[in-house]
Amino acid sequence: MAVMLRSLKSLILSIMVLLLCTPCLAAGEKVVISDAPTLLTALVTIAKEKGFFDTAGLDVTVAKYATGDEATKALFTNKADVAIVAETAFVFDSFARQDFSVFAAIGSWDNEVKIIARKDRGIMAPSDLRGKRIATQEKISVHFFLDLFLLKHGMTEKDTRISFTKGPELPKAIAAGKIDAFSHRNPFLGQAISMLGDNGVILSAPGLYLKSFLLVSLNTFIKERPKTVEKLINALLMAENYTRKNKNEAIELISAQLKLPTQEIQGVWQDIDLRLTLDQHLLLTFEEVARWAIKSRFTDRTSVPNYLNFIHTDALEVLRPHSVTLIK
Repeated sequence: MAVMLRSLKSLILSIMVLLLCTPCLAAGEKVVISDAPTLLTALVTIAKEKGFFDTAGLDVTVAKYATGDEATKALFTNKADVAIVAETAFVFDSFARQDFSVFAAIGSWDNEVKIIARKDRGIMAPSDLRGKRIATQEKISVHFFLDLFLLKHGMTEKDTRISFTKGPELPKAIAAGKIDAFSHRNPFLGQAISMLGDNGVILSAPGLYLKSFLLVSLNTFIKERPKTVEKLINALLMAENYTRKNKNEAIELISAQLKLPTQEIQGVWQDIDLRLTLDQHLLLTFEEVARWAIKSRFTDRTSVPNYLNFIHTDALEVLRPHSVTLIK
């Protein structure tokens, strides 16, 4: 009897240990991603909502920020392990520090950034922007696009009255008539259209600027946790595959995330490239943005950095080598 009791106690103890340890074994590596949600960061939303991060062995927290520069700031202040940011903010950060790298682009689109204007201020076409009060967010992609847009139509910032305002403040500013137009992306464009109704006009230039959102991390994270980086890419490749096969459900998920009408997303979905890549065009865009920043005297730097030193290709090359097309 004593032997049986000892055996029973041992079995109970073993079961208790197993139950206590199982959550520890099941829990994935903790990773915080700072994200400024847009259509171009859709793969992160889908990976989170559909459990692909969990499948890859990660416990991911997605911290949401209004803009990419805020997402990057979270990375540099140790509030995030990975930031999702556009090329422009990446380039400006490269002027100040060299301890970070991009390890994949997760989405690109040549018509994300647009200009919204008030019709009652006499704006119906790009040429009508001359002399008008135009706002944008300084030194990020929407500012870069605005300069390209003005040049395309024979103007520079000096031909307008430029002011700089954070993205979330722009819809109310244009609705109140404090500005005549602004350059930005959704969700701010959509918010402004809702406020202006028929008095709003969208000015766009497809093909003018191919914008990409990037996965960026400190070099120490990439070096010390290479398998974690691979797990992140693997989860996003699952999201990419899911999105390709389940278009309508993916659109519904993103519609709920961004609070944009499903029909609006459906209308542009085929133009958005939601794939993980590291291609030559990305390198060229880095260099173009850097030259713009130097010419505009937004930096004290006088030469364009070698951006090959800011690109980590190993993880994506392991999982999908044909997506890395950089000329090194």
